[in-house]
Amino acid sequence: MVRVGGANPGPVPSAIRMKILQAINALTWGGAQTLLLDLCRFLAAQGHEVRVAAFRDGPVGEALRRHGHGVEILGEVCFDLVAFARLRRLVAVWQPDVVHSHLGRATFWARLVTGRPAGPPLVTSVHGFEADGFHRLERRMACHSGHLVFPSRFLAGWYAEHLHPLPAHRWSVIPPGAAIQPLPPAWEHPAGGGPAGGPGGSPPVMGALARLHPVKGLDTLIAAAGLLHQEGLPFRLVIGGDGRELARLRGLIERHHLAHRTTLGGPVATRASFLESLDLFVAPSREEAFGISICEAMERGVPVVATAVGGIPEIVRDGVDGRLVPPDDPPALAAALRPLLQDGESRRRAGAAGRLRVESVFPRERALEAHLALYSRLAAGSLPPRRLHLAISSPELGGGERVALAVGEALHRRGWTVTSTCGGEPLAGRLRAAGLAGRAASLKAGGLFFALRLWSDLRRTGAGLVSAHLNRAALVAALVARLEGALGRDRQVVAHVHGLNRAVYYRSCRHLVAVSAAVRDHLLAQGVPAGQVTLLPNCIPAPAMARERAPGPPWTIGIVAKLHVNKGHLWALEALEQGRDRLPEFRVWILGDGPERQSLENRFGSGPLASRLTFWGFRDDLDRFYPDLHLVLLPSHGEGIPLSLLEAMRWGIPCVATRVGGIPEIVTDGANGLLVEPGRPQALVEAIVRATTPGEWSRLAAGARAHFAAVNRFGEMIDRFEAILQTLATEERKG
Repeated sequence: MVRVGGANPGPVPSAIRMKILQAINALTWGGAQTLLLDLCRFLAAQGHEVRVAAFRDGPVGEALRRHGHGVEILGEVCFDLVAFARLRRLVAVWQPDVVHSHLGRATFWARLVTGRPAGPPLVTSVHGFEADGFHRLERRMACHSGHLVFPSRFLAGWYAEHLHPLPAHRWSVIPPGAAIQPLPPAWEHPAGGGPAGGPGGSPPVMGALARLHPVKGLDTLIAAAGLLHQEGLPFRLVIGGDGRELARLRGLIERHHLAHRTTLGGPVATRASFLESLDLFVAPSREEAFGISICEAMERGVPVVATAVGGIPEIVRDGVDGRLVPPDDPPALAAALRPLLQDGESRRRAGAAGRLRVESVFPRERALEAHLALYSRLAAGSLPPRRLHLAISSPELGGGERVALAVGEALHRRGWTVTSTCGGEPLAGRLRAAGLAGRAASLKAGGLFFALRLWSDLRRTGAGLVSAHLNRAALVAALVARLEGALGRDRQVVAHVHGLNRAVYYRSCRHLVAVSAAVRDHLLAQGVPAGQVTLLPNCIPAPAMARERAPGPPWTIGIVAKLHVNKGHLWALEALEQGRDRLPEFRVWILGDGPERQSLENRFGSGPLASRLTFWGFRDDLDRFYPDLHLVLLPSHGEGIPLSLLEAMRWGIPCVATRVGGIPEIVTDGANGLLVEPGRPQALVEAIVRATTPGEWSRLAAGARAHFAAVNRFGEMIDRFEAILQTLATEERKG
């Protein structure tokens, strides 16, 4: 997935042949140079003309020439003044449509060359932290680049905090990722090497590939290997790369008695072959802007253990597709390496998960397409503004409203200007507190007042993009957009469909986001064109929480939902009432409010459940309650994809829910919760009896926590939604 933090380049190809000049410090091997080489090949294949200007030649220059790309070596004499003159002449004579600079030295001179009023737009890739001199220059000269590209959100945030503010439309995060190639046959057959171990029972090989520099933390790796050596664990250690730390690392290897186990391989000519020779890849960096070697190792199916620094956690999810450890902590690193070195099957599974992660999220092809789309828009002067208006036809804080709030907050942090129109308090207050300026409007008169306020807000803010949530907002926003279009003002509406709703509310919206596969299929069954719908499962912007909670009795069961007839409170509470003698000691907390509250309180407030039942009402501090819950019950008659179940799983709480709508996409029956058919009291009681068996409860709780870590990818959800918005914004400008 291309993670775009500023103006989303999006996968929009260019239909116009462009001339693109790439400028870089040197054509020696490195992460920036590898990306540049792939960019040149890709751009040429797309029909564009590419040249490269560098101060110093090297093996990458030879590779570029073999592929037919023009290479201009600027030289390194007279304080680069001669190089500056050559670069200025190249730009004046060749007249590129876009210049792309890489690394500090090339960027400095490229900014001077392109800074004239008629100069071509300049894209600058900030590949890492570089030296203090670069930082001082960057604070003064960042404004001279038309667009800044970062490999990770971490680096973009660090840059904005320490060097220069990032204007909303002038930066992007495009992870370089890794080129996806077929895996070697050995990967499939453990006897031949690969992640499952070396041939003939040889010890597993763990390795690193990095500059021999203190920031790469290779001394920590050697110290951790020394601890494993003291335990008598069999392994070999291979370190690829060259640099100023070579002598010191040799001394550390001797001190830890690892000379017979360790190879310092020097510069690596073929990175893929080196990585394929490993059973385990280690990245012990103290600082890392992205971690391209980590992506490359995962692409080769090699399991990864890395430090949780910089942009690395954006690649590796701890316990899901790799292991993360603190930096400068040899015992912690050794503890993470030990089980993987001992178990070939664990390495195979971790390697397969890492490969899948890179294939789905970080393919190099996607990064190349994103760069091309960015060049195209800069050359055309058509980068769209990033203004979004939220239309939410509700005053409450239910699941759909919380999704809208979380999306608005995330885009606001990414530099979007986000405004809002909603149905009133308490939602209006939460929107204001999040910096999403807006106004509230009454939902009476069939939504007429809401429609008028939305129209007024769109005229006032000038937002061309509308994110609509809930039925009435989608219908009204599409109507307002049509009226605005008749007046010559384009408005593009993308609507989140949060439940199994009638398509009539959404047909006039430009694009629909289905929050579950069940919602998508429901829309398609009603005749909505497939190209109008994107499946984008709901996620929450919160990490998994570790909690130690002893099983009951008493067992605390929570129902976290709006008190609406569709949520099934009535039949579920009747089932608990009828089956109370079969159940262990329990209590029920009702967390939520709504039109059914009074009737439910009247029905159960004085019956057999009265002493066990608490109506807490609407709470915006649910994290105070989740640590005390053993089970979450959701007896709905219909659902899109309920946030309450994700929120429960975040705390390791098993869920007992109905098999309707998108619920089975969150709850896997028997793995992280239990599913029953709606309206079947006996089945519900039997499920709760099973779930409150201590051993079964512990197993389901562990499954809930693991499932949350696997499916809750909030950042990726925002990336994909942002891509939809930017595509619509581009269409708006073209229109």
